Amino acid sequence: MKTVMSIFLYPLIALGGLHGLTGNARVDLLSASVTDSVPQTSSIMVQNQIDDSRKKSSILGGAMSLLVPGSGEYYSERYVKGAVFFAVEVAVVTAAIVYNNKGNNKTNEFQNYANQHWSAVDYANWINQNSSHYEESGITYPTINTNTSQSDLFAQINAWEALPHQLGGDPGGFSHELPAYNTQQYYELIGKYSQFKYGWDTYVGPDGTRYGDDGYNVNYIPQQMKTYADNRGKANDYYYTASLAAGLIVVNHVLSALDGAWSASNYNKQFNSEVGLHLQDLGGGAVALTTELTVKVQL
Repeated sequence: MKTVMSIFLYPLIALGGLHGLTGNARVDLLSASVTDSVPQTSSIMVQNQIDDSRKKSSILGGAMSLLVPGSGEYYSERYVKGAVFFAVEVAVVTAAIVYNNKGNNKTNEFQNYANQHWSAVDYANWINQNSSHYEESGITYPTINTNTSQSDLFAQINAWEALPHQLGGDPGGFSHELPAYNTQQYYELIGKYSQFKYGWDTYVGPDGTRYGDDGYNVNYIPQQMKTYADNRGKANDYYYTASLAAGLIVVNHVLSALDGAWSASNYNKQFNSEVGLHLQDLGGGAVALTTELTVKVQL
């Protein structure tokens, strides 16, 4: 009986400085109180707190990637995905900047070309020389005074354009009015609609004169106007590509933010902790009841 009791008492002796055996089994059992095992519980709590500190915040991971794509993935130790999102960000930002600059340069190019080769004075002179071919009876059509300020010249042209005109036998007005100088609409319309072809300085009518009339609805367009329209189209294409890249920037930020939050959450789920108790041989016939914490991490 004494031998059996000793087997149960040895672990208790090693569990945190229990009192030495007195030889009295009843006394020795009572002296091994529950409080003597508290240090073991404390050590488990400390270990668990250390493990909690290694967890990742999903909110922080998402916010980081929303600000800088890929940073939330790096925070969650998902380095390959982080590198991919960051590389995409660099690529689309570079594309947006490059193509926006190309659009600006091409815009400056075609606007300078128009300023050199298209003239409201030439357009007004064509109107003064050929307007009788398009006038409706019973309506007074003014002669445009070209020796005036630019704003007044444009106002006179617009007043004439707004009047009814005979176009191929059908009454009506010219399709568009000349927009204010140096506006986006101005640079668009002078290279887009047939009525404004008469303002280009290389335009020559069928009779060989500068302001000859070939009819308002004909398909003939001077090469200058075609070149100008082509360059304006290229500028628009560059701006479209830049806009597309800007949209991809937004998409990349949103996707990376969602993935950053998910990566942090998934990182935490891959920690599995197991706590167990087992008897440890201390040698010399002594044993101790110890705790064991196993942490499994899958990266």
